[in-house]
Amino acid sequence: MLSRTLEATRGDYLTMKAARARLGSGVALQGNLDPAALFSSQDDIRRRAEEIIDGAGTTGHIFNLGHGILPPTPPENARALVEFVHEYSAARIKKEA
Repeated sequence: MLSRTLEATRGDYLTMKAARARLGSGVALQGNLDPAALFSSQDDIRRRAEEIIDGAGTTGHIFNLGHGILPPTPPENARALVEFVHEYSAARIKKEA
């Protein structure tokens, strides 16, 4: 019989904070911004992304859209999200080092 350990999981309908609380720090999380959020203001996009990153905690997290990017998404909003995630994540890593 093979024994497997969960190394990563993703969450679409569960907040990262709730997923981290349930699974602990030994599991990498992936997710979970709703792609429709990219139709809101850039301030709202940054707020939502920050909430996801903070909720995932300081161990393994892969930030992505829950179901991919929607064709009519404003490119400037997608760009703002990517830039924010890179900058905010780098600042958190630097702060924790």
